Amino acid sequence: IYAASSSCYGAPRKLPTSEKDKIDLKHPYAITKFISEEIVMSYASIFKMPNISLRFFNVYGPRLDVLSQYSAVIGNFISQTKNKKPLTIVGDGKQTRDFIHVDDLVRALLKVIKSKSVNEIYNLGSGKRTSINTIAKIFGGKRKFIPLRPGEPKNSLANISKLKKDINWKPKISIEKGIKKLLQS
Repeated sequence: IYAASSSCYGAPRKLPTSEKDKIDLKHPYAITKFISEEIVMSYASIFKMPNISLRFFNVYGPRLDVLSQYSAVIGNFISQTKNKKPLTIVGDGKQTRDFIHVDDLVRALLKVIKSKSVNEIYNLGSGKRTSINTIAKIFGGKRKFIPLRPGEPKNSLANISKLKKDINWKPKISIEKGIKKLLQS
């Protein structure tokens, strides 16, 4: 099983984004994740290996990186909340992301391992869009808006119908429940 990334879709024009939608590599990270996926799937074909690639959307949960400059929004908000700083929101906060709790991701991984699926590529997200402003509202507190970063997608949303159908899985943890659980730890 290869842990790929939804970053391979760049700034998708169509939502929800399916595994068949256009690849649009905007950043070096996306390029390396996609090329690695191509290698994994090539090995699957050439050497008859039962490989699966899962394109992770925005994963959050316990042990989230909160110290790196590359931390995702929820990691940044946790750090800022603990340090009593305003929540830093890029742009107007209306941009949306598909957030998936790590427990839902692990449940999907275990089901994929036990499934008969081979040589498939799947999106792994919640299948729900949540705005950054909604995330900030769940956290509460003051907010500070900063300029947009170049190349950042306005929205992301995984079409997870293929994964749901093939392994009989669906996410269980809502963004509200997941964040509240994080804030209690």
